[in-house]
Amino acid sequence: MFESLSQWEAGVLRSVAGLRSESLTHFFSLVTEMGSVKLIALLTLGLVVWRWRHSRRESYFFAASVGGSAVLIKGLKVLIQRPRPNGVEALAEVTSFSFPSGHSMGSAAFFFAMAYWVQYRQPARAPLAFALAAACTLLIGMSRVYLGVHYPSDVLVGWVLAFGMVYAAKRTFLCDRCFPQGSD
Repeated sequence: MFESLSQWEAGVLRSVAGLRSESLTHFFSLVTEMGSVKLIALLTLGLVVWRWRHSRRESYFFAASVGGSAVLIKGLKVLIQRPRPNGVEALAEVTSFSFPSGHSMGSAAFFFAMAYWVQYRQPARAPLAFALAAACTLLIGMSRVYLGVHYPSDVLVGWVLAFGMVYAAKRTFLCDRCFPQGSD
């Protein structure tokens, strides 16, 4: 399934590895931590608990967006079992399979769920929220390729799946037709 992609992606990884420097490695090592499973899980749990007291459907929205993405990540990694990239030095320690990128998918789900929530609560601030979500998501995805622990397709597919999960959760839980005023 990945054979034809792997040759092109190996070239991308080698090109990116040629750009490595001490300062970029430090920067992308910090950026990649913004998408760590532990941090995203902790932030999501905090949001779910906080919103539960005020709006259960918003709590469900965050849980479905990020929790659903986490379940999908685990299932696809076990099902597909794509090995990590080889041919470039990995600058981060990893133990799971490569496809899809958990950092990329989890962080995209979290940051875009936050952006949709801002759009739902404060529509005037939505453009800024989506710009910040896109910037964080892009940087975290780039960090995974820069660090040599993911192929570009791992990151891209993770983003697409996360966007789909968040959009489905938005249509389900932030839909005023589905939850009339006062039904929380």
